[in-house]
Amino acid sequence: MGTKRRRESKRREAGGGKGGRRRIKKDVVGRAVLDVIERERRNLQRASAVLASLSAALKSDEEEIDGGDVADVARRLIDDATEALDRVELGTTAQRS
Repeated sequence: MGTKRRRESKRREAGGGKGGRRRIKKDVVGRAVLDVIERERRNLQRASAVLASLSAALKSDEEEIDGGDVADVARRLIDDATEALDRVELGTTAQRS
């Protein structure tokens, strides 16, 4: 009587089994995508700095600073970064490179 041959699981075929090496995302991501991620990371840092300035201004009760305008600038920076980091946008960037 013969034995049944087991089919390898998709996970094991992809190197995800106990002894296999898992493929790291950076192995797959293209240079153009990494550039987008880094650019948007800097934009998020700018948004953080804008919000820190707003916080400091509000604590000191500065009347010459319009908190709504400052918050709008930070919101736009965050919205732009969120849009650029969308999976579809990154996929489009990856296909171009």
